[in-house]
Amino acid sequence: MPNVVQFHLGYRPSAQLGESYSLVPIASLSKSILQFAVYAFSALTVLQALIGRTHYRKWFLVYLAPWVALSLSSLLATQSFTATSLVYVAMGLGIANHEDKMALLRALGGLTALLAMVSLVMVATTPNALMSQAHLADAKALVGTSLLNGPFSHPNTLGQTLAIGFPFVLMIKRRWMRILGVASVALALVWASSRTSILAVVIAVVVGLGWVAVKQLGRFEKVAVGLPLLTVYALIVPVAIVLVGIAGPDSFSNRGVIWETSLNLWADRPVWGWGSDVYGSLSQSMRNIGVLAFHGHNMLVNALAVGGLVSAAALLVLYVVIIRKSWVQGYREHNIAVSMFAVVFISIGWFEVPTTFYTLGATSWVAWAAVGLVLALPRALSVPGGPDLLPATLDGRRT
Repeated sequence: MPNVVQFHLGYRPSAQLGESYSLVPIASLSKSILQFAVYAFSALTVLQALIGRTHYRKWFLVYLAPWVALSLSSLLATQSFTATSLVYVAMGLGIANHEDKMALLRALGGLTALLAMVSLVMVATTPNALMSQAHLADAKALVGTSLLNGPFSHPNTLGQTLAIGFPFVLMIKRRWMRILGVASVALALVWASSRTSILAVVIAVVVGLGWVAVKQLGRFEKVAVGLPLLTVYALIVPVAIVLVGIAGPDSFSNRGVIWETSLNLWADRPVWGWGSDVYGSLSQSMRNIGVLAFHGHNMLVNALAVGGLVSAAALLVLYVVIIRKSWVQGYREHNIAVSMFAVVFISIGWFEVPTTFYTLGATSWVAWAAVGLVLALPRALSVPGGPDLLPATLDGRRT
């Protein structure tokens, strides 16, 4: 909301690290109100957990692991702690206290669809909703010469947010709302031209269609389709490592030089890394990559640079559990939407960092909630005579 107001009454800041800019008064007020609401919700959630009888299961430890690792890393590297990161903990507590996880996932899908619609409407109301690439040599726009950034300062941020929330748009109950939501997200995603996000969604859709086939085919055919699906889930993390290993300095839109620099930094502090603010320091001291390195542009590389082997290990554990949860949801529960999440989230991490599980950013609301909710899902969701969790857009039925 603050950015929507800012873009209409002021200007869109350029997406560069270290940039300072002033919000117009109304945007500043709306930001303060939003921050107060987030912090108040976080405080109330923590209080409820302290006085209530919240039952914490193993998933909560997995959820907290990356946050704990980076908190310790930042304390050791810079003797600092970011208080706003506690929102991540509060969100996990809120998820633990909420009984209907599926309803929250549907709400997340609805918010994702709403974001796409707002972004598209903003095109007609403010020029700040678009980032022109008419004069750039490496223009990547798939629609015209402009990229859709919506209420964000960069199209990639919009793309990642929409991609992470896309699987849950498929869970919206009303058919016409679900179709409208999917269409809006697809159009906004293509217009944003975030190639990593588009690739992640395409892979996830292929996986989703594979699960549809597994549900409807015979036993032999299920094996024939299931093995490729298993291969995708098994290789989705190693691909992130392979890409870094084969990259040259100019590879993948200059991500190669960011990866090389990040890994060189990690080699100097291999166990605990350099803390959450390391890329902010790079923007000031290394101008050759400073304007490019918002982060490590790869989840594992970023984890190594900011939190060392400890953070990387916590991330890998979280990845493995999310993959397992997604596989179970596809194989046992026929919940294709949730089964697609691991594919989207981890493949975005090949070239981007949708979250550090520590810094409160533009994508945190969808990334943190989605990770926590998927981790918190029980092994069995179906009950005799209960609803089929397969998205209606994939099997043609209402849910």
